[in-house]
Amino acid sequence: MQYIKYIGGVIAVAVMGFFGYYYYKYQNVDIANAEIKKQAVDVAAEQTGSSYKDGAYSSEGSYQSPSGQEKLSIDIILANNIITSVKFTGLATDRTSKMWQDKFASGLNTAIVGKKISDVNLDNVNGSSLTPIGFNVALAKIKSQAKS
Repeated sequence: MQYIKYIGGVIAVAVMGFFGYYYYKYQNVDIANAEIKKQAVDVAAEQTGSSYKDGAYSSEGSYQSPSGQEKLSIDIILANNIITSVKFTGLATDRTSKMWQDKFASGLNTAIVGKKISDVNLDNVNGSSLTPIGFNVALAKIKSQAKS
């Protein structure tokens, strides 16, 4: 009977530790992504009203997912401050992150092609809410490269 109390206590502590770990892990993801978003927004705000040079641009971005740091790459063609073409390459290493990057990629053209580069700041594409963070980081780098 005494062993049952000890086993129950051990199980309770293990469950609390498990939930504590995941709470801590997701808190860190939110904090890391908030900082990444802030940096991208600061760059975008700095560039509002800017004119951008026509051309082809490439950049990489990253974001923090529950499984760790994930990366992506974008290629954009600009003409008269308008995004005329985009190519997205997901570089995720985690299976779930890859799935979300694929969903993001399938809706990206609709979300940005034909729009002014200064107006593009994505927060959710096809249910993907973390991949746009990395995209916005990469886009901010392109805006800096293309600024006239």
